[in-house]
Formats: sequence, C-alpha cells, structure tokens
Amino acid sequence: MVPVSLQDLVSGAANLFLASGNKTAMYAAGLIKSASPQRAADPPRRLPVLQHLESITLPRLEADYDSLVSNLAPQLPWTDGNFALPDEIRGRNAFAELVGPEGPFLCQHCRFGFYLQAPDCLYPAHSHAAEEFYLILSGSAEWRLDGAEPFIPSVPGLVHHRPWQKHEMGTRRFPLLAMWAWVGDISYATYSI
Repeated sequence: MVPVSLQDLVSGAANLFLASGNKTAMYAAGLIKSASPQRAADPPRRLPVLQHLESITLPRLEADYDSLVSNLAPQLPWTDGNFALPDEIRGRNAFAELVGPEGPFLCQHCRFGFYLQAPDCLYPAHSHAAEEFYLILSGSAEWRLDGAEPFIPSVPGLVHHRPWQKHEMGTRRFPLLAMWAWVGDISYATYSI
C-alpha cells in the first residue's frame, strides 16, 4: 500500500492545481485526486541532478505543503525516463511520476509528478500531444513558448502548454523544482525534441 505521506503529497498537489483557477488545471486536479493507490513508489534512481534537491528553497505553501515536499522529494521515484536528449540537458534533469498509467497512483487519463532541472541548463524546444501544466515551486527559469518572447513565471506560478506547443525552459543560477501534469493524449510516445 502507498504510504499516507505520499497520499498527502499527491492530494496537496491537486489542491494547488485547483487553486490556480485555470479550468484545465482544475480538471487535472480532479483526475489527480481520484487516482487510485496501486503500488509502492519505485526507489529514486541515482542521478547526478538530484544533488540539487539540497539547495531547493520552497516558498511557504498552504497546509505546510512546503515541508511535505522538502521531506519527501529525495525519496520520490526520480528518473530520467531514458529519453534521448541532447547533450546540453542529458543528465541535468529528472522527473518523478506519481500519478499515471504506470505510477504508484493509477490514472489512465492524467500523469502527474515532480520535475527537477539543474542550474545553468537549457531544456531545448520540445513538444508532445498532452496538454501540460507546470506549477513552479522553487527556482527561476526563463520559458519560451512557440519561439515567442521569453518570460519568467512567478514562484509559485502556473505555466500552461497546449497540445503540441513547442516550449523550452532555461535555468540560470538556481535549480528549478516544479510539479507537472499531463492531460489528453498522455502517451510518452508522442514526445519529440
């Protein structure tokens, strides 16, 4: 069975997506909340980027959610997903999927998890069929959507990518920690960089 603290982490994340006011993010929050615990989370893979978890500073979030994230982040099922990535990002980012078809919380219509990107790192333009949300928890990254002018989202702040919308994000001095959610066509097979 999934530990209660992981259930609290998933439930608290859904509450933050609900509070965003974005209609599709609120839909994702409903899917995240209804996900069924199916198994214990995998252990984190030993990835060099995880060293940056130690330097993450979280803003004060409702119901002590910041403390829960800080305490559980090192134990999440971090992976690099074995995606074929360009040299500038390879080994410098990781994600931990908690909700999804293969996650510890089962949902066939949504994926949800955490994302970590090293400092001074560009995740070049990429896209996928899923509609995607990032809720920024810590750090700063410059985002660019469809080649438009870059912007820096607030912390905490929500970034929305439409299906197939090209997006890139570049960190500077600090690592980026965010929550992400996919809805719609959530197959990893559609990912393209």
